[in-house]
Amino acid sequence: MTGSPRFISIANIKGGVGKSTTTMMLADGLAFLFGKKVLVIDLDGQASASRMLAGTQRLNILAQQDRTVCDLLADGRIDRLETYIERHASDVKPNVGSGSFGQVDLIANHPSKLLTFAGLDTGSEQSVGWRIEKLIKKLSDGFQYDFILFDCPAGTAGLALAPLWISHGVLAPTGLEQNAMASLRDYISIVLHEHVSFFERGGNFGVLFTMYVRGNPAQQSLYERINSQFAELRALPIVITYATAVQRASLYPPLGGQRRMTEKYGASFGEVEALCAAFIDRYSRR
Repeated sequence: MTGSPRFISIANIKGGVGKSTTTMMLADGLAFLFGKKVLVIDLDGQASASRMLAGTQRLNILAQQDRTVCDLLADGRIDRLETYIERHASDVKPNVGSGSFGQVDLIANHPSKLLTFAGLDTGSEQSVGWRIEKLIKKLSDGFQYDFILFDCPAGTAGLALAPLWISHGVLAPTGLEQNAMASLRDYISIVLHEHVSFFERGGNFGVLFTMYVRGNPAQQSLYERINSQFAELRALPIVITYATAVQRASLYPPLGGQRRMTEKYGASFGEVEALCAAFIDRYSRR
């Protein structure tokens, strides 16, 4: 690896559009298909990305040890950052002989820490942002990652907005339906343009269409219209279908078992590979 890590926020004002699932797919694919070293920072109080990557049992242990992201931010002891990083968090088993020895690390979240997060969010946004900025500087100075992914909560609370100020890129997963698209346009114009001046700072933006049902004429028509009329959305050239394989992939295997990428993602493996290739093409640029 050369250079400093790329900080990318997986973010959207709307919930239920696949942010955490996208984070899991990217972390696994970047590490185990493309040999990247990835750190996931789970800022969502629901802790879905943490549960998908590390499993409930391991996550409970981290919470009992006070080794979650909200413990880190509440404590403010960024000098002890190493303590909060869970190494080799993914359940994916590397392919021996592939030559791609990536790694997924995690700064986890846990639902039991929701009140801690609420306390952080009631403070000024600058306070939350200041703590995350310290975290970013520490990660940039002493930790060797290719990509650091923020799984951001929905809404406009401090923890949803703070990473946007310091991210090199934002990837916004969204569903292909009118309400989701309306929320996305508001997110781009009000949050990214007006509030955090993301584009003025040269931030790299992309949209990922998720939960696509092939054969759905309404979704197909909307997808074609968006691609032809709204080039400014800069959608990645891949859609993630609503598939049983993806739902199975999000269920951590019992007793800490491991799976190969093809076993974990099954029929959706090709989409994960295409997603990560498009992601690298979009977000590796300086």
